[in-house]
Amino acid sequence: MGMAGFGQGLVVDSDESRKYHQAARTGRFPAGQSQGAGEERTPWSVHPEIQGNAMILEVERRTASQDIAVLELRGRLLMGNDSRQVEWALGELLKDGTKKVVVDLRQLDAIDSTGVGILVMCNAKLQKAGGVMRIVSSDGIVESTLQMTHVDRIVKFFPSVEEATEKFDLA
Repeated sequence: MGMAGFGQGLVVDSDESRKYHQAARTGRFPAGQSQGAGEERTPWSVHPEIQGNAMILEVERRTASQDIAVLELRGRLLMGNDSRQVEWALGELLKDGTKKVVVDLRQLDAIDSTGVGILVMCNAKLQKAGGVMRIVSSDGIVESTLQMTHVDRIVKFFPSVEEATEKFDLA
């Protein structure tokens, strides 16, 4: 193994080391190779902790009332192709003529700048079509992130889907 100059970081030049670090990044270890706690892995199996978190994002569409749709997001709204599901779901709602949308984030575990951008973009598309978006969120990292990025200044937040749908009727 060699080490690069100061400030350049570690250079891994061992073939075995490269294979191990690649396996550690993906959570897939060759048969007989363990990851720290002496656990044996089946040939190129996914580490159980990673396998349980494999779902990036799941979007469920349901109807709250005749003119209000709910998009329930589960998992993680992060950079990647999965995050486009939200945009596609909103596009389908607009195509169907739905202009009141509640986005339920209570089962969302994580959000990054891509996720924030998608929510802002969806709100803009709805507004452009004459629609309104509401967000349902509970205290936690997702709501904190949205407040830190001032999304709460452009989209109203509610603690429950019921309250969000009632506010549509009053508006």
